[in-house]
Amino acid sequence: MHRNKKLARLLSSVFVPILLFANVSHSQKSPCGTVVSPEKITAERSRVARGESPGTLLLPPSTYPYYIPLTIHICRQTNGAGGITQDQLQNAMRHLNELFAQANMVFFVHGSVIYINNDLFYRIADNQFQRDLLRQQNPVANTINVYFTLLDGLCGQSSFPDDPVQGVLVDSSCTGSDAKPSTFAHEIGHYLDLLHTHETAFGVECPDGSNCPGAGDLLCDTPADPNLNDLVSGSCNYLGGVMDPCGTAGYAPQTTNLMSYSTATCRNFLTLQQRGRMLATLEPGGSRANLHALIRYVDASWSGSQTGSPHSPYRTLGLASTLAPVGARVYVRSGSYNETPLLNKALRIGRWNSSGTVIVGQ
Repeated sequence: MHRNKKLARLLSSVFVPILLFANVSHSQKSPCGTVVSPEKITAERSRVARGESPGTLLLPPSTYPYYIPLTIHICRQTNGAGGITQDQLQNAMRHLNELFAQANMVFFVHGSVIYINNDLFYRIADNQFQRDLLRQQNPVANTINVYFTLLDGLCGQSSFPDDPVQGVLVDSSCTGSDAKPSTFAHEIGHYLDLLHTHETAFGVECPDGSNCPGAGDLLCDTPADPNLNDLVSGSCNYLGGVMDPCGTAGYAPQTTNLMSYSTATCRNFLTLQQRGRMLATLEPGGSRANLHALIRYVDASWSGSQTGSPHSPYRTLGLASTLAPVGARVYVRSGSYNETPLLNKALRIGRWNSSGTVIVGQ
């Protein structure tokens, strides 16, 4: 009996620390679960082989923004309890648009929020099959489908244009507060074809930039990044300590880059090539050009061809309201439009540029 008590104390002293360590590890979340798929690798290698530059800078017309529709899905328990709150959602949208203002992009919620009241999707296990299953629930075409849920092990996951399963997952506890402003925007960056700044699927990028066109994130104005998770101070300084894999120069990563694993409150910057790569996806023939299917643009001063796109807007509201699909949004450059548009399609009309007045009517 005495020997059994002694053995029990010994086992306790051995196993308790291990159990505590396991609990701590399980509670930590990876900043992002987005990985480069085989389809993505094939597409990028083909592009590199053709000599195409994915970071060629493309600016929106003048300083006017692109508008991009989101469909918001909020996962709740079967009884309707839980889920991200409206305040969290508003904060998440505010942070998203603040971070993407530098790229001249504005995101808006298309239609009504879709609630998924199902315990199966309220919390998603650290399992790719379950994550993919959620992203196939009630998708709305020609929008970015965003699913707010509780993700075990991750703060978020997105899809690249070449991936077989599409959509954006965001953990409800990793967004919607000023302490966590960048997770949502980080995942949207992936959706618009940005890689992690520390990506290694195409080879490790050398800190001297000598192999940047075909390694790392394939962009040359984002310095080589050793993966900044836990390597950035509270004041956004790189802590160092990672050996240069190429033996040419030490790392000097951008600790403020949105697509890094830096501290959430430090990530607020996109380079010119990152902006160019995202904008290229929205161009005619681009991998995300469908996101303009529900958007039309109008500029009375435009003199070129008229397709309703940002680079080829309609000249009249009448043409826009006639040709726009039901439920579309029409963005109008400030000025006077002496016409009466047809508004029998539940169209929503907004001002395209940030200043001035839109005057409609004869």
